[in-house]
Amino acid sequence: MSGARQVIAVIAATALFTGAASAAAARATVGDPEFPGQWGLPQIGAPDAWARTTGVGVRIGIVDTGVDVAHEDLAHQVVAHTSCVGAAADPAHCGGSGEDDNGHGTYVAGIAAAVRGNGRGIAGVAPDAQLLAAKVTTASGAANSPGPATVVGFRPCRRRSVPQGEDGPRPPSA
Repeated sequence: MSGARQVIAVIAATALFTGAASAAAARATVGDPEFPGQWGLPQIGAPDAWARTTGVGVRIGIVDTGVDVAHEDLAHQVVAHTSCVGAAADPAHCGGSGEDDNGHGTYVAGIAAAVRGNGRGIAGVAPDAQLLAAKVTTASGAANSPGPATVVGFRPCRRRSVPQGEDGPRPPSA
């Protein structure tokens, strides 16, 4: 191999190794025990995207079976929650707890916005986003149609700010 080709080969190998090492380092520094099993995050480029944004200032609506509002990876992300089960498409009839009694909504919320780097569970795609949880299905997964449409009237889902308390965002009073 000529000198120039050897130099190019060394540069290419170094670039490949450095790229692989930086991706491995990003995975290693996440600090969540289940992150290595989250094959989808590297597939969509989440670890690289976290250098630019983590979802600060973004609200994500979880319209599902609710969210476990005390979950270790989600408790600080949930800024408002309600139940619209049985609301008959009338947001005025939404109220009470949006607590998950099935697990699916919590699973979805975790993928979206689980805290990153807390040494627990998984990392979310947007770990600093706020979550608005609207329970529209029962524990068995049954939903009264048009349950999800009811959520549009849920006050925090409108383009208004979430009320701020001294200690940060708080859910609206019922």
